[in-house]
Amino acid sequence: MQYEIYKGVRKIRSKLDLSKTLMALVALALPAVMFVTAGGASAATPWNLNGSYEIAFTCTSGCSGTYTHDATISSQDSAGSFNIAGGYPAGGSHTFEWSGTGNVSGNAVTTSVNYSLGADSTHMNMAGNVAPSGTMSGTWTDNYPDGIGSRGGTWATTSGTASTTNTKVVTAANTQGWVFNPDPTNATPYNFTENQYSIGDGSLYVQPIGSTAAHKFIAAKTLGTPVSTFESVAYDFLIAGNGTVADADQFYLNVYTKLAGSTNYYDCRYDYVPATGSATNFTTATFNSTDAPSAIADRPDTFSCPATLSGMPAGSTVDFIALNVGDTSASDTGLAGYFDNVVINAADVATTYDFELTNEPSSKDDCKKHGWMNLTDNEGNPFKNQGQCVSYFNHQLHGHPGHDHGHQSN
Repeated sequence: MQYEIYKGVRKIRSKLDLSKTLMALVALALPAVMFVTAGGASAATPWNLNGSYEIAFTCTSGCSGTYTHDATISSQDSAGSFNIAGGYPAGGSHTFEWSGTGNVSGNAVTTSVNYSLGADSTHMNMAGNVAPSGTMSGTWTDNYPDGIGSRGGTWATTSGTASTTNTKVVTAANTQGWVFNPDPTNATPYNFTENQYSIGDGSLYVQPIGSTAAHKFIAAKTLGTPVSTFESVAYDFLIAGNGTVADADQFYLNVYTKLAGSTNYYDCRYDYVPATGSATNFTTATFNSTDAPSAIADRPDTFSCPATLSGMPAGSTVDFIALNVGDTSASDTGLAGYFDNVVINAADVATTYDFELTNEPSSKDDCKKHGWMNLTDNEGNPFKNQGQCVSYFNHQLHGHPGHDHGHQSN
């Protein structure tokens, strides 16, 4: 299978250049929580941890078994400090309860909680990572029982995810630099819809691919990010049309890189293909720069592409990425699907692209300082100016608190 963006590669470059702005916690009586990731203790956080979670703790030292706690993180401020409370068992009447405070900095989370029910004098520390998808995992230690013990193990969130603080809503009115179907000769129709979504209220729907073998769908985003700071790409996809779980490999990612000073269209293309997918629920595909790609496209020159994206020489850049549906084969006919929640992680900053049918203002201030240019009404229509945006908020939203923008189908 050839995971190419398309055969006329230079056509996409002209399209992209037109918008180069394209560019518990365990039930073992465990308290005091500390989430910490390796490195980056002083970095500004890309994460908003506010929300509800379930966390499974597995005992590997001084105890055994896996115990799932529920947890609520709230009141995260601009410095990353937050409150946390929860207990065991998750979703039921607690026999253990705890509360405390914490902080998130970069990808590192530190939280300290003390139990108030079921395990007096117990304190627990946790060390872990916030993954590009917003899940968290790591290791823990505590002093149970009676504050003099010593136990430890691993932990992972099994429900709930952190969201990025840098979220950009992509609509037909404001594509946030994404280019869809850059080559009209192989384009497949698409639309923004509220029929399915993994975050927000909507997603990008790729309509069934036609019978012409060359047809497929491409969503491209220019980055120009140094490879040295590029960390990962994650995206949610849902197989639709006549597709089955066997078609997960048709929802793949291309990462195009350039050497320092290169004038080539690209020097190395890294292709990443999901191993699994679903026609029922969204699947999150996550690819790190250190992962071995499914394939590498190497130009016929003297430079040999390294085995991983992270191995590109100093000064190299990730020029752009492309999400694809279909590989320009006749077997693609009738295949459709959805994309949502694209997270690009670089330089310890995660940027989420949320595909939505609409992006209505939540306050009059949203319309100010050119904010109206990124917003839409409840039918996805862009505003003509700031005054129209403010008027819409005053009369359609603020004036009618019961206003609902309805449910759209494909």
